[in-house]
Amino acid sequence: MNVDKVISLSLYYDNFLIGIELVFYNMVNVQLLQKPNGIPVISLMNHLRYIEKAAIYYDPSQGFFDQTKKVERYSFVNRLQNQRNKPQHSPGYRLLISFEEADLQTNLTDVIRMSLLRLQKVNNLTLDWIGIFHMQEDNLHAHIIIRGFDFKNQKIILTGSHVSHLKKLITEKISSDFQCHVKERKIANYFLEKGAKP
Repeated sequence: MNVDKVISLSLYYDNFLIGIELVFYNMVNVQLLQKPNGIPVISLMNHLRYIEKAAIYYDPSQGFFDQTKKVERYSFVNRLQNQRNKPQHSPGYRLLISFEEADLQTNLTDVIRMSLLRLQKVNNLTLDWIGIFHMQEDNLHAHIIIRGFDFKNQKIILTGSHVSHLKKLITEKISSDFQCHVKERKIANYFLEKGAKP
């Protein structure tokens, strides 16, 4: 194979991957829902009750989740209540992460966990958060509630730049998972064509 053909194939593949990432970037939306001074703790607690009961779950077995596991709402609410007892309690934050396509071949809970973890590492943050997936009228979305303090009682400030960065991280993770599925499919097809089992 000549060098020009190799370069051409490589450029095609790179452009394909860039194109895939752009498609996923447009399929993911991340919103920071906030009031001028943040969302009061009592509003966050009420919202937690609402999101637990109001919508149809994307995955009925998956209630609330945090960075590592499935969790109960009550433990997070207790930490919110303790936050209210601080002299200058910081309000919290609500994120709404929407996915246009619900049938992606990837674990979206893990996508959110990994993306939030990377966001924290890059920005030197330690977020105390809880999330839940909902599906309403073909709109798959995750509600993420973030306390105004981290586990070390340091005040948390989230900005629009954090939201943009999180969207980019989610897009990269979904794109990466998709590329892995494509490669796995190609390998499986190769073995099927050769009449052998992968």
